Amino acid sequence: MPQPPSRRELLEVANKLVAKAFESGVFTFADTDLKYDQPQTEIVFDRDKVAALGLNLQKVGADLSTMLGGNYVNRFSNQGRSYKVIPQIKRAERLTVDQLKNIYVSGPSGQMVQLSTFATLKSTTEPRELKRFQQLNSATIQGAIPPGVSKGQALKVLRRRGEKSCRPARSIDYAGESRQLRKEGQHAWSRPWSSLSS
Repeated sequence: MPQPPSRRELLEVANKLVAKAFESGVFTFADTDLKYDQPQTEIVFDRDKVAALGLNLQKVGADLSTMLGGNYVNRFSNQGRSYKVIPQIKRAERLTVDQLKNIYVSGPSGQMVQLSTFATLKSTTEPRELKRFQQLNSATIQGAIPPGVSKGQALKVLRRRGEKSCRPARSIDYAGESRQLRKEGQHAWSRPWSSLSS
């Protein structure tokens, strides 16, 4: 049984399909909702250094969660109004990897230990949203067509080009108005599809 595509593979297929939609001349606009544009930093602990420094990883995790997580710990009242207490580093002081390296966490005997002494930070880019359709990873293709071109014609063009772009591990399904239109013309489109939606 073929493995489902990863998000990166799905993005590659979605972008190919968008490009083919433009090449067809049938679409005036086409785009996908799968965007890798959310910067993210991963903290990777060096377990040997953690052990050598006598750090407790649970305590380190709690410190980082408090400083970066944005969770509130309790409330306080002021002039009859209740406010959340959120212990967090100021946004301006946690925007870059270099700033995060300078964070200090609790060490043994109350000593403070700099994060960069026992961890490395990796910068990656992830999707802002992780979408699923019929329990599968999905990317939605949206498009606009010029006057004189029917939605049915446009969907058939997109489907034909999609079949050439997608390997067997990928599939296409429809949502909203496109799904209704496909159901009405089911006899013309017989093959089942399911993970890129348009």
